[in-house]
Amino acid sequence: MQQLAHYLLTGEPTYITAHRGARALTAHLERDEVIEELVRFYVRNHPSMDDSG
Repeated sequence: MQQLAHYLLTGEPTYITAHRGARALTAHLERDEVIEELVRFYVRNHPSMDDSG
């Protein structure tokens, strides 16, 4: 999990393992879009983050 966090913060692909092509797959993703989706998922799945109250 730390490797993923470091990659998302720095954009340095060497934090991602090359095992089973993970680094190559990561190269096809936009880092900002991954972060946006992680935040969306977190907010959707944590009701305490809701604006309504």
